Amino acid sequence: MSWFKVGLGIIVGASITHYLTKDSTKEMAHDITESNQEIQEKLQKVQADTQALQEQINTLLPPFIEGVTEDIENFKFRITPRLEQLTEDIQKL
Repeated sequence: MSWFKVGLGIIVGASITHYLTKDSTKEMAHDITESNQEIQEKLQKVQADTQALQEQINTLLPPFIEGVTEDIENFKFRITPRLEQLTEDIQKL
């Protein structure tokens, strides 16, 4: 058994014991409500960050693709005479 599993078991066991020995169910309900609110806030932040990232991708990707396509076309334009010359040289051999 790894130390990670032992440590995780201790933490989970301590957490369960903590929640089971609370003075009142009101306190437990309050803690659950707070945790739920925190999770909801973090989820909203993740959603907003995801939307912002998608907007950046939509803004930046088309010019990038256009630039790469242009570079490929330029490469093809420059390499064509060389390929033709190599083809002639191979046929001579």
